[in-house]
Amino acid sequence: MELEAGQDLQKDPTAFESVALLMGALLSLKEMFHDEDAQTQKMLWAVRGKQALAKRDPLG
Repeated sequence: MELEAGQDLQKDPTAFESVALLMGALLSLKEMFHDEDAQTQKMLWAVRGKQALAKRDPLG
């Protein structure tokens, strides 16, 4: 998967397959973690995602 934070996925036709793969994975995760038992995992993913985005923040 070749996606980068900040990439305009709607205007980049080469990103379609990666976006489709990511969307499918996110839909599966949504089904798996729809209950309260997964709350800790959700928080960990949020922290990890925010850290990854902060590394690519041009203003940061």
